Amino acid sequence: MLLEAVLVSKATFLSSPRTSPSSRRRIRSPRDAFVLLEKTGLALMFPIFHWRYSKPDKHDMYNILRRKFDPSASDPAIDVCRRRQESVRRRVIAQNGLVPGLLLGVSLPWWSLRRYNYQSKLIVLPFCAYLGAICGRIAGHGLSWRWVETDRQRMLGNLPAKVYYRPKTTASPPPAAATEGEEE
Repeated sequence: MLLEAVLVSKATFLSSPRTSPSSRRRIRSPRDAFVLLEKTGLALMFPIFHWRYSKPDKHDMYNILRRKFDPSASDPAIDVCRRRQESVRRRVIAQNGLVPGLLLGVSLPWWSLRRYNYQSKLIVLPFCAYLGAICGRIAGHGLSWRWVETDRQRMLGNLPAKVYYRPKTTASPPPAAATEGEEE
C-alpha cells in the first residue's frame, strides 16, 4: 500500500521557530501602504490546482507575509527567511497590475468595436486581452521593482510551503518459476 502525504516543506519549517505567533505585520503608518497592495494582490490571485505542490498558493503566501522577523538578528537562516519574504512580497504586489491590465485590454477594444458585429469582437478581444495582461504585468513589476531581484531571490520566493511526500516502495519479488504442470 502506498502512503502519500502532504508535509510542511523545509523552507516553512525553517521560518516557523524564528517568529512568534504574536508578531505579525499590520498597517500602522503611511509607510506601510504596501501592505494594502499586498492584500489586494493576494485577493486578485487566481486559485492554483496542485498536482505536486511545486508553487506556493495565495494562502501560503499570506502565511509567509504575515510573519515578522527580528531585523537585528544575524542568523543566516533568518536572512534567508527575510529574502524569501521580500521575494513573495514583490510577487504579490506585482499581481496588482495583471487584472487591471487585462480588464483595460478587453474594455478599450470593446468600446472601439461597439459599432461592429460580434464576430469581429470575438476575433480581436482575445489578442487584446492577452496584450493587456502582459502590459499590466509589466506595470506591476515596475510597481514592485521585481526586475531588481536576482535569480536566487526569485527561486527562494517560489519555494513551496508544502511538499508532496511519496515514499519509495521496495522492489517486488520476482515472479515464481512456472511448474511443469502449468506448461502442459
